[in-house]
Amino acid sequence: MRLATFLIVVTFVVSANAQMASYGYEDVQVAKSKFAVAEEFDASHKDAPIGETLAAVGRSFIGVDYQAHTLDAPGPEMLVAYLGGLDCMTFVEASLCLTRVSRKGDPTFDDYLAELRLVRYRDGAIDGYPSRLHYFCDWIRDNESKGIVEDVTEKIGGVPYEPNVGIMTAKPDRYEKLKNNPEFLERMREIEATVNAREYHYIPQDKIAEAEPNIMEGDILAMATSIEGVGVGHTGVAVRGDDGRIHFLHAPQTGTKIQITEKPLADYVASVETHVGVIVVRPLPVE
Repeated sequence: MRLATFLIVVTFVVSANAQMASYGYEDVQVAKSKFAVAEEFDASHKDAPIGETLAAVGRSFIGVDYQAHTLDAPGPEMLVAYLGGLDCMTFVEASLCLTRVSRKGDPTFDDYLAELRLVRYRDGAIDGYPSRLHYFCDWIRDNESKGIVEDVTEKIGGVPYEPNVGIMTAKPDRYEKLKNNPEFLERMREIEATVNAREYHYIPQDKIAEAEPNIMEGDILAMATSIEGVGVGHTGVAVRGDDGRIHFLHAPQTGTKIQITEKPLADYVASVETHVGVIVVRPLPVE
């Protein structure tokens, strides 16, 4: 019901670069409030790393409903900037982009749209459904190439990881736009092959506590998974709890709200059968 309501009230506008974007009045207001969070944090924490500001913005989303499939409205691929409900990936993207735009100074919603497009799509350009960075392993490498993040996993003790992505082409009926547009399948196969040919690292479940001192507030955490064909099964943000340990700020699943895990990161990962380890991605300063 919530998704249906979203589709009715959404506003379609032409952005500055003549590409369509989808959002509503409330999304603009939410973004403005997050700019204020970031600016207030930075004003009181001079020279704080960008990750700490990202964590502050992320914390301000606590209590927002988990909402899946907001990017998959019918019709041609377009930028969706809905902030009224988020899944694990849109939560990470929103927190990162709102922070980056704020760090650039004098942020506007149009700036946010441009940053979101840059982060969400391959080379920052919308060119149909396959141009979206569906696999988070692909998202990491693409945004590394743009100078937005750095995968620090190997530096802090990671070991080689093979994501073996392929679920989208193996089970296209699960994806409405692949099911209805079979011409996308070959392009997705090429993307999957590219992802699988790259080198990745992860910190195994039983080594996370050892690596924890090197995980920073605001690092983006990607859960390496045993689920076949997925590579990364979940994402969120590293935050330091009152106990001094790193915890996991995330949008867990349908029926929940954005929250911080009660357990420290190492214990949380161990409690989820399909989480085999973690990939650690650090947001880089805004140039």
